[in-house]
Amino acid sequence: MTLRKVIRAWRDPAYRASLSEAERAQLPESPAGIIELTGTALDAVAGGGGTSGGSHNSSASSHSSTSSASGGVPPPPPEPR
Repeated sequence: MTLRKVIRAWRDPAYRASLSEAERAQLPESPAGIIELTGTALDAVAGGGGTSGGSHNSSASSHSSTSSASGGVPPPPPEPR
């Protein structure tokens, strides 16, 4: 499997799910590791706790539409020379 496909599989859950069981078994672990956050940890994440009333960030919505247009996946970094 090429480095580009490995990185795509790490970043794109839909692509990873489309791989065969044998291909998924060949994937090295992501250098970011597995991250599991509990509900308490998620509450501490900015924007994750409660409602502060009415304000909606319009830049977030324009960003999400840009991400959707590109499939929501940033391009992989260039391969080392």
